[in-house]
Amino acid sequence: TFQHRPLRGTQQMQTQVQESVQVWQNIQKARKQELAEMEEEEPMKISKSDAEKIALNFAEVLKKCRKEQRRVHNCSSEEDCSKASMDLTMCMAPVLCPVQRGHLRKVRV
Repeated sequence: TFQHRPLRGTQQMQTQVQESVQVWQNIQKARKQELAEMEEEEPMKISKSDAEKIALNFAEVLKKCRKEQRRVHNCSSEEDCSKASMDLTMCMAPVLCPVQRGHLRKVRV
């Protein structure tokens, strides 16, 4: 005959659960501290003229790189998408990050 046994873990399993709960609580505590520290930092400040320059640069990139953006949007294979994405990055780089573009051009295959 069937004998019903209680679904109870071993003592070791119960200890592991307690350890897991403690680890989770420590993770949550550390995250709260991290968020509190981030809130204490001063927010990034940007001047109106710098904000306007950024907006103009971004508008220039959007206009200049339309063809590359369409290629990314319409790519169908992983290889095609990878090439299209790299072309878009290279198109945007002279305006958004010229130093990185120079380094990338040196290593591009």
